[in-house]
Order: sequence, then C-alpha cells, then structure tokens
Amino acid sequence: IFDNKYVRISIVTNLGEWLGKNKKYDDLMWLIDTFINDPDQADPEEFKEIEEDRNSIPISAVTEGVAYIAHFLAFDKAYISKALYYTKKLLLDRDQRVKYFCLFPLLKISENRSLLKGYGEKPRKNEYKEFHKLCFYMLEFIKNNPQCILIASFLPKIFSVYTDLSTKEAKKVLDTLEYIPDSAPLFIHFALYRKRLLKNQKVKFNEKIFQKRLKATLQESDNITLKKGILREIKQILDKHPEESDYLAQYIELSKDLFND
Repeated sequence: IFDNKYVRISIVTNLGEWLGKNKKYDDLMWLIDTFINDPDQADPEEFKEIEEDRNSIPISAVTEGVAYIAHFLAFDKAYISKALYYTKKLLLDRDQRVKYFCLFPLLKISENRSLLKGYGEKPRKNEYKEFHKLCFYMLEFIKNNPQCILIASFLPKIFSVYTDLSTKEAKKVLDTLEYIPDSAPLFIHFALYRKRLLKNQKVKFNEKIFQKRLKATLQESDNITLKKGILREIKQILDKHPEESDYLAQYIELSKDLFND
C-alpha cells in the first residue's frame, strides 16, 4: 500500500510506540504481523554503523522498527510469548542491524523472564529454554563477528539481569565480551555479588573463579579502558554503599593508580 519506505518506517515506529505505551497489545501485534516480512533493508553504508563505538543508531529500515516495538509486548504476562516469538523470528532471519534492534525486546524479556513458561525448571524448558538459546545465539554471533561493536556493547545489559547462569555459562559470557569496556559490570557481578545476592538460587556457581579473573584483569590486562570501567563500577558502589569499602579494598589496591585517575 505504501511504496515509500520512510512512510512505512514512520507508521511502524510512531504508531507502534503509541500502541505499546497505551498497552493496546492486540493492535500492536496486528501492526507487527503486517510489516514483519517487509523486504526493506538499510542502505549499505548504514551497516557500517554497527561497527562503530556509539550509543545507538537510528531506525533505517521497516523491520528494524518492527524489532524495536516488539519490546512493549514483553511487559505483559499474556503477551511476552509473542515478544519472544517475534524476537526469535527476526534474530534468526534478518541482518545485523535488525539483530541490534532485537536486543531491545530481548532485554525486556530478560528482565521479565519469570513470566515465561518453564521459568525455574531445570533443565531449562519451553519458552525459557528458547529465551536462553537466543541469548547465547547472540553471544556466538559476536564471537564470530567481534567487529559488531554496537551489538557487543549492548549484550552486557542483557547478561547483567539474566542472573540464572551457571559457572560455565558465565565464563563463556566473559570470554566473549571481555574485549568490550561495557563488560565491566559483569566482572563485578560474577566475582563479587552474584552468589552473595542470590543465596537461595539453585544454580551452582563458583564465584572464586571470577574473583581470580577479576584480580588478574586488574593486574595484568592491557585493556586499560576495561580496567578503568571496572574501577569506575567499584567507585559507584562505594559512593552508594561506603560500608562495602573493606569488601572491595583488595581490588582497589590492585589498581590504585587507575582508581585515582
């Protein structure tokens, strides 16, 4: 009906955001279903933006907008399954720009994953298993495409709230994302607070492996930006919780000069 792709982008993003914010989820699904197979792609030069160190990129194709507005469905228990369905379809079938915009619903699904069918079951089952597979699909994508900086920089947000990882899974996350400065909160979480904050979690987790890795990173890593990011995270914790100073003292001491920069 609309030959101009910019008209279609505007309809998807503006109407989709209005429908999502007003919780008109059935109408939002109609909009997504109408445009999810749109053939439009971003211009070739715009694909380079995924490889740039920036905070975000504008929506430049119809399915990028479709991927983004799907995140509204993840707020509601009755619709989070559809958010997962749309995210999976676009993640697996589309280009890396669409994959980037799929991270927005994947993050909301991660935050509200307790609403998924199969949550809390071991081994993972049903929708919860599908969610887990999508997270690690994107991790594998970055392992094979580390130049996609924008995607890599977003993934720590997802894994910071997806706290049900085993020791082996958390290690894989750090192995893949440690070259990104945005992985700094994961170093702190896995080493110092994961087990402490989630005492009743049934997943076995060996924080000592990550404490050793955190110390080695602060002492030996050539990635100065990452080290400063870790120390910045520690400083933010201390600003809010000065009582943590004794607990964090040994890590501050390892890179005292950086901490004072």
